[in-house]
Amino acid sequence: MIRIERLAGEGYAVGTKWRETRKMMGKEATVDMWVTEVDAPARTVVKANSHGMNYTSGFTLKPDATGTILEMYFSGESESTSRISKIFTALFGRLGARVTGNSWQRISRTSQQKPRVSRVSKPPSPAPTLLCA
Repeated sequence: MIRIERLAGEGYAVGTKWRETRKMMGKEATVDMWVTEVDAPARTVVKANSHGMNYTSGFTLKPDATGTILEMYFSGESESTSRISKIFTALFGRLGARVTGNSWQRISRTSQQKPRVSRVSKPPSPAPTLLCA
């Protein structure tokens, strides 16, 4: 993640919109994302559109005897129905699945670490843009 910029909304609610810029395969990619569903603290759905693809990501927290289970789903649908579009969707869909899988591996490793507490005497400069309040 390179940067996040809030575009609309307060806190985290339906309609909250932000722009994410990430580095993927050595190049910067910027995508606008927005919240379409919130059932705090158990579930949220986020949508995005990039280069003719509509993406939906959903996150659900479920209590479990050993802690909390984090479930995620991701889908992408092309706005085009052309044959070439279907070929590119099949090829790049695998890349998206790999990137998503790598993100979930990092989340899994981080969630199993002991919490870290740090004391900060002053906010870093420049102050970061916060997505969630």
